[in-house]
Amino acid sequence: MTKIFKITDFENLAVNIRSSLVKHEIPDELHYSIISDVLFDFAAYIDEKTNDNLHEVIDSYLEDHTEKILSDEQEDYLLADIEIIFEKGRKIKTNVLFSCLKNKEYGKLVLEVAVGVRDISELDKDVDIDSRFEKLMKKKEGVVSVNFQPLKDLDTKNWLSIPLVGSEYGDFEQSIDGIFNLICKVAKQWA
Repeated sequence: MTKIFKITDFENLAVNIRSSLVKHEIPDELHYSIISDVLFDFAAYIDEKTNDNLHEVIDSYLEDHTEKILSDEQEDYLLADIEIIFEKGRKIKTNVLFSCLKNKEYGKLVLEVAVGVRDISELDKDVDIDSRFEKLMKKKEGVVSVNFQPLKDLDTKNWLSIPLVGSEYGDFEQSIDGIFNLICKVAKQWA
């Protein structure tokens, strides 16, 4: 086995390839076949350059780990790009991943960092988010809407604009929790 690549690297690559197949709506029954073909060809290419034998073990390794590779639990993928529009000042751009909906605590942390009420160095610290958000809202004069561009529309200029109050999704308060709840309610249609 080459010193550069370990067989477990191929498992990680397989999981990433599967995530791409899901994103591009490739039928599930083709996933294993495509993944094994790509990884075998990649291993053979590496073997040519390194005089190794990865391609000889890749098929049996994939067969032994099929369930893990094809498991939905490992997937994380982009659901939509989002823009948080304020009454005053620049908008904030970020995105929403499937993992943000699955793990709400993680999703809120991502939003807090994106909005600027928590620093990355404070991820494990107890921070007064409400106070920081209130200061931000005084400066920005409130959130007008959250705009969504779903993954399927990334190549277009189509955005779905959802106000915090008065939309078909409901009414949401001017807070991190309110914005996060709006994001979850809208983005779950693309999960």
